Amino acid sequence: MPIPTNFSPVEQFQDSIRRIFNPRIRRHFADIELDDDLDSDRGHLKRACLHQDKDSLLLTLGRFLLFLYFKLEQLFILLGVKEGLEQELIPQYYLRVINHPKILLFFAQDDGAVSVKKRQITAQISFRLIQYVNYKKPGEFGDVIDEAKLRAIAIRIRSEFRNYVWTKGDELYIYDVPFDGFFGSKCFTRDKPQAEEIFDKLCRVMQKSFNKKVLKLGLTPNKRSNNNPTETVIGYDNRSQKEPVYRPTAKVRFRHAVCFIGKNQPVVLVDDSGLLANPLVR
Repeated sequence: MPIPTNFSPVEQFQDSIRRIFNPRIRRHFADIELDDDLDSDRGHLKRACLHQDKDSLLLTLGRFLLFLYFKLEQLFILLGVKEGLEQELIPQYYLRVINHPKILLFFAQDDGAVSVKKRQITAQISFRLIQYVNYKKPGEFGDVIDEAKLRAIAIRIRSEFRNYVWTKGDELYIYDVPFDGFFGSKCFTRDKPQAEEIFDKLCRVMQKSFNKKVLKLGLTPNKRSNNNPTETVIGYDNRSQKEPVYRPTAKVRFRHAVCFIGKNQPVVLVDDSGLLANPLVR
């Protein structure tokens, strides 16, 4: 089709945004059925991203950039997670842990509690679903997990960790019960009772019995946490700065849980942050 004489690059650009990106935006916010549902933060965000016929070019660009921001933020969250200690602590004679789905729970400091010029403190805890496999091979034990089973796990995570807050501390505790799916699962807490409470909750999610005798103190810190270091040190480019915080402590709240099952991106099980698209349980 030749370009018409009255062709407008601006209108063509906006029409492309409306035809191509609006369906993608609706898929990203599939949990919000209506385009004008403003009863939740995600409803507001969906409405803010969707291009409208009467939008100016500046507003069109603003909506486009806002949606790209959410997609990039989700990508960084899902693909930038840390692997933890699992691979370092797996005895060779145990199950091939790498082929079993991995569930990761993410916790973060409340935005309002983050001090000025300080980074938000986060925490992650993970375990494996050893009764399932990512890819079934001939003669291999275990079943490939399906959405119904993942949803049941997500419901138990929601039940145990909704609005759950704990204090991330400077003591590292490790729970190592491989045949229950805990291949050196770790968490930093203020003391052992706090670690026992967290792993007891995780065991209930896994429908396993918690054995407090297995929980061990990992690396004993050679100094205590200091959230407000005062000593000045010389850093990069010979510039002076405050000493980095050693194992900072702060209250962290449950944000989301995802499952790595062999796909390019993990499956979002539960999301309290509102940043991840289409969780199985919200």
